[in-house]
Amino acid sequence: IATAHIGVALYAIGLPLEISMYRSGHSREAIYLMAGSALMLVIAPVMAMKIQFSPWFNHNDISHCVIAATMLIFCKSAQTGLSQGKI
Repeated sequence: IATAHIGVALYAIGLPLEISMYRSGHSREAIYLMAGSALMLVIAPVMAMKIQFSPWFNHNDISHCVIAATMLIFCKSAQTGLSQGKI
């Protein structure tokens, strides 16, 4: 159920907003947001194939590492927007 919520929040609502933000001014914030959203797409095949590196580092751990990396990209977007006075 969490995967469905991520899909709705990021791709059904967030991605159209990011694309319109990029089209309106080619902002770096929108590029960071779209890159973070694209990175989140890595989670789907990892979860579907239940990829694991060891019994102690399974698909859930990998997906959380990807989510952490995505959050860093989203924070960079916010930082860029704040430094340019757009947020």
